[in-house]
Order: sequence, then C-alpha cells, then structure tokens
Amino acid sequence: MTGTARVDDAELKRHLVTMLTATWRRVDWKVMKRKDRSRADTFSTRLYDASHEGSLDEAINTICERLGVDTPGSPRDTDEYFKAYEYCMKHEDTVLDMLETRYKLLAYMTSKRAYGNNDTGTTGEAEP
Repeated sequence: MTGTARVDDAELKRHLVTMLTATWRRVDWKVMKRKDRSRADTFSTRLYDASHEGSLDEAINTICERLGVDTPGSPRDTDEYFKAYEYCMKHEDTVLDMLETRYKLLAYMTSKRAYGNNDTGTTGEAEP
C-alpha cells in the first residue's frame, strides 16, 4: 500500500466509483452494450482487465481505451473527478487490488450512481 495511513475501505470505494462514473457517462452504450450482457457486466470486464496494469493512470487509460472513450475531464465533473483521483492516487496499490478483487461490485456501484438505480435501463444516457 502506498503511504503508511490505514485506508478507509468505504471512502476509497466512494472515490473510486466517482472516478469510474465519470468514465461510464462517456460510453456510447448503444454501441458498447451486447444483447447477452448488461452494461454493468460489460463494464466489470473492462475493470478487471485494467486491474493488471502497473499504475492507476495506466488502469484508467486501459478502461477508457477498451470502452472507446477519452479520459474524464468534462467541465461538469472535473473538480469531483480530480478530487477523487487525488485520493485514489494516495492509495494506488489498494485501488488496483480493489479493481482486481471487487470489479463486479464496483461496476454495479458505478451503474447505480450513473443511473440512480440498478442497471435496468436499456436506452438513453446516464443522468449527469
């Protein structure tokens, strides 16, 4: 783990999901989603793949590339995203471990935050 402070698991998940939601909102789900898989399942696969990268920056880039989006940074979520990014960078090794071991939970939480409910929507975009 980077640093010597103990990590608050719930706080780390909250910040990581904030970052992931900014990415989720950029995905063209009409193109990305497959009939036999939910959006959360598609997203979880990308998270797991990215968990094997050597750094958080590389993981974020892998997630974005495999979802066909640019890295987050729109005016509506830049401040929130970068605050979450700074927090996650302080605990980079733990974040990468969390991506590897809890990728399905993180995808579900991201979907829930992006849509304000479960992954039940089949059309439209996530609410800002």
